[in-house]
Amino acid sequence: MTWIFLTFVSAIIESISNIFDRFILKHAAKNTTVLLIFWGFFTLIIFCTPALITNQITISPPAIIGGLINALIYLFAYHCYYEAVKREEVDRIIPVLCLNPLIVLIFATIFFQEIYSPLKYLGIGLRIMGVLIDSLKFTKSSRLNEPALLLMSLAAI
Repeated sequence: MTWIFLTFVSAIIESISNIFDRFILKHAAKNTTVLLIFWGFFTLIIFCTPALITNQITISPPAIIGGLINALIYLFAYHCYYEAVKREEVDRIIPVLCLNPLIVLIFATIFFQEIYSPLKYLGIGLRIMGVLIDSLKFTKSSRLNEPALLLMSLAAI
């Protein structure tokens, strides 16, 4: 029963974070690069502190190169996220991040030849329909910003 409570708390914290990001991009930091640099240093501290405390730092060229590549991909995803949030309403663009199970399904099928049960395929299909219904407004005057949708899809990947 604890997992249900933690799921709701996580969703609330993520929602507050998305709204906070939109507020900062709209009022304080007009440039996404400033926010990206701040977030990059913050996550560097968060991710490296446990390794420094427990003395688990590996200083080998493959580990350093892999970490730098991972960091660049992470920052690119956040750049796409910030640009999408800056261009479109948060409540219409954030549900695109819920497409992660679809992306995992595609990669797991291609790289690991995994086959899921029909119930999982149904669940992923329902999630995709929910994202489409939630993100798209069915009026001609209010279309979803296609570049923002593309940026958010890149962030989800």
